Amino acid sequence: MPGVNLKLKTLSGLSSIYLFADENQADLAAALGDCEVSEYQPEEMICREGEYDENCHVILSGMVRVGLPRGSGGRGSRIILSDGEVFGEIAAMSGAPRTADIIAMKPSIILNISRSSMFSLLDKFGSIKKKMDALYRERALRSQLMKIPMFSGVSESFVDGLVDRVQMGSYAKGDVIFNEGDDADAFYLIRYGFVKVSQNEDGKEKALAYLKEGHCFGEMALLNEGEKRMATISAINRVEVIKIAVEDFSNLLSSYPGIRRNLESAAGQREDRNVQISQDANLANTLRTTIEDGVISTKSLLIMDTTKCVQCDTCVEACAALHNGKSRLVRIGAKINSFIFIPTSCRNCEDPTCMAQCPTGAITRDSNGEIYHKDFCIGCGGCAGNCPFGNITISELDEDTDKGIIKRIYALMFDRGSEKGESQYKDLGRGPGGSMAKGREADAVMRKRKKKRKAVKCDMCRGFSYMGCVYNCPTGAARRVDPTEFFSDLTSVG
Repeated sequence: MPGVNLKLKTLSGLSSIYLFADENQADLAAALGDCEVSEYQPEEMICREGEYDENCHVILSGMVRVGLPRGSGGRGSRIILSDGEVFGEIAAMSGAPRTADIIAMKPSIILNISRSSMFSLLDKFGSIKKKMDALYRERALRSQLMKIPMFSGVSESFVDGLVDRVQMGSYAKGDVIFNEGDDADAFYLIRYGFVKVSQNEDGKEKALAYLKEGHCFGEMALLNEGEKRMATISAINRVEVIKIAVEDFSNLLSSYPGIRRNLESAAGQREDRNVQISQDANLANTLRTTIEDGVISTKSLLIMDTTKCVQCDTCVEACAALHNGKSRLVRIGAKINSFIFIPTSCRNCEDPTCMAQCPTGAITRDSNGEIYHKDFCIGCGGCAGNCPFGNITISELDEDTDKGIIKRIYALMFDRGSEKGESQYKDLGRGPGGSMAKGREADAVMRKRKKKRKAVKCDMCRGFSYMGCVYNCPTGAARRVDPTEFFSDLTSVG
């Protein structure tokens, strides 16, 4: 259901909510002023497993049930949450899909805190940060520790002891977690975000690898007492970490000798890889570009293989045919080595800054994780200014045909599974060999339309079964990839 203005209905009652009780209510009101409240009736779905919802939710009143997925530790098929309790915080902070269905059991009023507002609360209010860390420790820390390959074979009782002793840490983009040459005081596990591993070489920084959520770092200097840090670790985007003190790490090694052997083996592989980077200019350049250009912290990347591209412009024409005759594909962007080109196109960032502070909430992420603009976008330009890659522009569009006549006709009438439908589909300009001009001609004969400003970006052909630029490329040069999989050889070894 649509949210209502938080300032009008609920701020006066937030002091009774455990999460907010210890903070100055005026400061809290300012921090939560842009959040919304939603009302749900019994059996109404609030969150659906597998879908993206970048809000952390607080139950102001009511009751909800959480349908736990299989393999959830034998805690039963569901849990019940009521007044003042929090849910969805892990998915909101990580940007990952929901891991369970959340359904209202009674008439419920839910406060929706956006991801950006959630991080702001954690940074500004110490008691909220402390309570959210305690909630993570209770709900997720144990299972996350057990997933670390290094902990394979470690007893559950040992892990349970660590849960009570580990510390949490937060770092903003660009922050240094530790420097090369520092004393080693802890072992780290990344909860959310990406970090860069680098070394100083002749006074210049040399990137060695990146690490992402679920990866560990800092163990190498702990293997030998008194050894200094061998690399600098810095945050590529916002990073949340778990810190295991050196004493606990030492106990782990002494209790489980096999872990030391595995770590020492990984150290050898890592050193071999560092030598490879020093000797392979292409690999070093790829690593530097993927980090500096923000490639690695995105979810979906359009790339073009320049060894296959024949400059036929079919990708651009296919995009135009689907979007009112105006292509959203701009072939300007970063180039990695001699064959990978990254054109200007939406990357579905892990932490999409374009969605921050939209005054109308028009830019959002759908259930498949794709970022798009809703029809009520007012074209204010905020998202375009916040996009670090220049992938959003503000244009005057035809108000009555924002979705495109071709797209509407296809969605309503054509069946790609039928021979007739496929033929019509190609005639409209999407299929290989189709006439791109027909799509533009169809738009040209539309009645006179009113113009309006609206943000325009690659929508990944939202509403269609696949993307026009990729589908129409005759040589397979255009591809959509997951950067963390495509550039997996750039992650840390071991």
